[in-house]
Amino acid sequence: MNNKNSDYFTIRRVKPLVILGVLILGSSALFIPNFFELINGMQTMNPIIELEDGLMHLLGCIIALSCLFIITLLPEKKAQSAKSFLMAGSIAGIILIFIFPGIMKFQVDEFIDKNHYLYCKRASYHSGKYDSYVYTSNEEICSSLSKK
Repeated sequence: MNNKNSDYFTIRRVKPLVILGVLILGSSALFIPNFFELINGMQTMNPIIELEDGLMHLLGCIIALSCLFIITLLPEKKAQSAKSFLMAGSIAGIILIFIFPGIMKFQVDEFIDKNHYLYCKRASYHSGKYDSYVYTSNEEICSSLSKK
């Protein structure tokens, strides 16, 4: 191995990779289970459907951070076209941070209206930008949720 290749993974390159990797894994650990629980609840007509609006922002974070992670892995002087493509992907991820929650809210609201679910205000919570919307198939379920 020549000297240039051995210096490729220095602290200057490893530190951002570790930070980006931790952020990607953390965002994925929060977003993926919540997203699939929401989709599964809608497909199986679960009596309780919860939309964690704040966690929907994480899809854009995962995409943007993943692109930056790959850019950091690429050699500095090579693969300029790949870096341009990945930078565009990172920008698209940043845009998704702002629009994906609205898209999901629209889709869930459409599903809720079509299937006659009720918004359970007592079980929902709102804390600034990060809201949780709970929908139930009937009033009894909503009452039991609010007692917990």
